[in-house]
Amino acid sequence: MANLSGYYCAAQKYQEAKPLAGQALKIFLTKLGRNARMTRDAWNNYYCILKELGQEEEAKDLETEWRTAHEGVASKQA
Repeated sequence: MANLSGYYCAAQKYQEAKPLAGQALKIFLTKLGRNARMTRDAWNNYYCILKELGQEEEAKDLETEWRTAHEGVASKQA
């Protein structure tokens, strides 16, 4: 899904890429966790797709959710 999403992005077909990128992000979060490089890359790809589609509010919500979750992980590790 992540690779196909990347193909659609390269072809500037962001609408087609969005659901695939979202699914890939959910899978990576579940299977690998937030600290895995592939998860961070999937998050970044999804974020960029949202920005390309002009979905600023959804991108902002995604960023806030990511930061909040990351802060929780960092405080648990301290």
